[in-house]
Amino acid sequence: LGAEVVSGVVGVVGIVAVGILFSLWFVAFSNALALLTRDQESTIIGANLLQFPLLFLSSAFLPLGALPGWI
Repeated sequence: LGAEVVSGVVGVVGIVAVGILFSLWFVAFSNALALLTRDQESTIIGANLLQFPLLFLSSAFLPLGALPGWI
């Protein structure tokens, strides 16, 4: 269950750091979008336009082997 990290502690720290950086990027993106639109509904729509394709093109729901080759 889960992923095996073969690079040890350095790999785990790197994975956590990349996760934190992506989280900060999405927070900054949604805050910038909120400042531009000044409307809650428009901010949610704009953020979802970016996040949902990334979610569905990832391996969050299916293993990578089950996805088509172009993904």
